[in-house]
Amino acid sequence: MTDQRLGILRRLGGLALAVALLSTGRARAELTAADWPAFRGGGTNLTDAKLPLNWSIRPERNIAWTAELPGRGVSSPIVVGDRVIVTCSAGEPERQLFVLAFDGASGKELWRKEFTAEGNTVINEMTAVAANTPATDGERIFALFSSNDLFVLNLDGQLLWSKNLTAAHEGLGNDFGMASSPVVVDGAVVVQCYGETAGFVAAFDAATGEQRWEQERANQASWTSPFVVSSESDGAQRGIVVQSPKGVELLAATSGEPIWSVQVECDAIASSTPYEDRLYVPTKWLTAVDLNPKNSAGAAPLWDAKLLKPTSASPVLRDGKVYAINRGGVLNCYDLASSQIDWTTRLNGTVWATPLLAPEHLYCFNAKGDALVLDLNGVIVAEINMVEGILASPAVSGNAMFVRSHRHLWKIAE
Repeated sequence: MTDQRLGILRRLGGLALAVALLSTGRARAELTAADWPAFRGGGTNLTDAKLPLNWSIRPERNIAWTAELPGRGVSSPIVVGDRVIVTCSAGEPERQLFVLAFDGASGKELWRKEFTAEGNTVINEMTAVAANTPATDGERIFALFSSNDLFVLNLDGQLLWSKNLTAAHEGLGNDFGMASSPVVVDGAVVVQCYGETAGFVAAFDAATGEQRWEQERANQASWTSPFVVSSESDGAQRGIVVQSPKGVELLAATSGEPIWSVQVECDAIASSTPYEDRLYVPTKWLTAVDLNPKNSAGAAPLWDAKLLKPTSASPVLRDGKVYAINRGGVLNCYDLASSQIDWTTRLNGTVWATPLLAPEHLYCFNAKGDALVLDLNGVIVAEINMVEGILASPAVSGNAMFVRSHRHLWKIAE
């Protein structure tokens, strides 16, 4: 095994627009600020919620409820109005695929749906076939798995349509399992699939599953996830940011055609993060790119922060600061104005989950099962033993945080 593959193997594992139900049970199609609709909440992993600064699993303190899961998973939960959606996989090999809904208030399991994987279930032992975080458009849940099986359900768990992406792309996959999460934009679900024998980005009609467009890409494995941005200052054009080891692109949501692209060696796991009018791309270090270059030929890196090297966990940004975790589990706070590191803190282990950034605190989870709460001066104010390792990024709704391990889902709230 090459050093590059071994590095990916060690890091892999950190590897949706949310929905809700009215009290009458009728679906509402509008998203609200309380929803956590996608991986990283849609792309930034920011929250303004008032979350607990400390909690305990044993004995329970500030744990509203705990749900046992029927299988493993490193996908993040999403919050859809009054319920929480999570995916799992089980079996040897992991061909049993689950989508579950829990009542956000009580933790009661509302429904579970089980499917059988049609595609490749080869994965690294640290991760799971349930690696991709689901997404929603306010009416439907889009659950994609590492096997390249896409299941679309309504809010009551009824299967609307499904698609195995391997059928049209023979051999789609890689040695460690797929993990890119879907996004929903303009009535379509968009999937990014970069495997070792096939690579593409495609959009399918959210209601019917009919393919709207597909763009072929180079065959090179990547576990980053796409997200939606407005490609113009007035929001007139919506685009999808996709990232591969060979570069980062902004694709038109309506056609998949590139609006601009930047050819730069990108990280294969940590995803880019938008902040103001720029995109912060994990490369060999951290690279800033203009989200709105004057023309496609003008898209180019603006600068590199060579003091930062985000790997599995994606960077998070707020108030002119970048927070990035490197391969060794070291968290750096970088000031955009001065181009200097303000502070550095060790997180006591490898971190795959993207940290959650609140107005005054950072919530970090390492693979050993430690939750670390830091103030924005880098001081660890609480260290909690979660009992089980955490590889998935958390979700937030109201003043509650939802955290999943391979076997449990917790609601953390005062």
